[in-house]
Amino acid sequence: MAYSKKSAPSSGFTLIEMLVAISVFTVLMIGLLNLLDNSTRVSKIEAALADTQENVRYATYHLMRTARMMGGSTMPFARGGGSGNAWVAGEIHDNQATNFSLWGSTLDNMPGSDVLILRGFFDVEPFFISKADVNPSAMTVTIREHTDLTTTPRLINDLTGFATIPNVFLNRGLSISTGQGGGLYTVGVITASTGVTGTSPNREIVLTYGPSAAWDVLNVDGAAVSSGQPAYFNPSRAGILEAYAYYVDNNMVLRRVAQRLGGIGEPVAVNIGNLQIELGIDADSDGFLNPALEWDTSPTLVEALAGEGPVAMRMTVLGRIPFEIADWTEPGSTFAGAGNMTPPVAGVSGPRHAKWRRMEVAVALRNFL
Repeated sequence: MAYSKKSAPSSGFTLIEMLVAISVFTVLMIGLLNLLDNSTRVSKIEAALADTQENVRYATYHLMRTARMMGGSTMPFARGGGSGNAWVAGEIHDNQATNFSLWGSTLDNMPGSDVLILRGFFDVEPFFISKADVNPSAMTVTIREHTDLTTTPRLINDLTGFATIPNVFLNRGLSISTGQGGGLYTVGVITASTGVTGTSPNREIVLTYGPSAAWDVLNVDGAAVSSGQPAYFNPSRAGILEAYAYYVDNNMVLRRVAQRLGGIGEPVAVNIGNLQIELGIDADSDGFLNPALEWDTSPTLVEALAGEGPVAMRMTVLGRIPFEIADWTEPGSTFAGAGNMTPPVAGVSGPRHAKWRRMEVAVALRNFL
């Protein structure tokens, strides 16, 4: 009897099994790639948001520090009388358009963002001086390293600063002959300098000052300083007066412009979407700021001169990440109460589809209290 040999069963996968396995593997890989993509996307957004938060914090405290240094001595926030009212220590330009003209230059301002100008002794602390060191006829002032008013010599670097920064502030004291009290001041520009002469602790520098169209308006009478004027000139301090303007440019960079540099701005912080400033004016002189009535987003000179005048400044810095998120719309509450800012329009492409961060501080203007 003959027997046939039975064939062994085949090993491996059928075509159908292979297709099913590949399909399952593909689905799993797509899921993993989507998960990885979402994780990378979220990580990118959170990193940008953290950077923006830090930038907003830095910008806010930079502005707050400068605002606390503004003014000084008897220089007011604004002044009235003479040839007219004028902003002196500070100015607020509310919700400016793209092109903002300042000090002979045009700034590419973020539309709807405020422009803030602050004046004060930011670079060099003022020096005490004696009446004998001022010659109104020759329009010169001598700054000494060591005077009878102090026993500590000032650093030579402070003195040389007067030779490089063009604006000099002279604070006038009490004049017995005319009865003029404190609160008098004048501003001119340095037109010549002898440089530092002598040896320590008796080094000195002689400055010649003159009128400047950009600064004359700050003087008490609103006019340019001139030879021999005023007759009752009796200053007690002299210092370098600087003006800084803060604005947000179209690239979301908060910039600071020094007046002496003619509109060349230096970056302060990036990813800043808007800057809003409010001035607290104690118009009724009761020592308190009424939250509903005495915070002004676009104060006029008349308002700034009312009552006790400006006693505080509220700063709102709004930052945003530098890219849009398709499925995100920033809530309107982020912009509510930020000065009188017009919130970005929801539901359209643009800044509303980026995540924002906001920080707000109120600063007492200590030089004016």
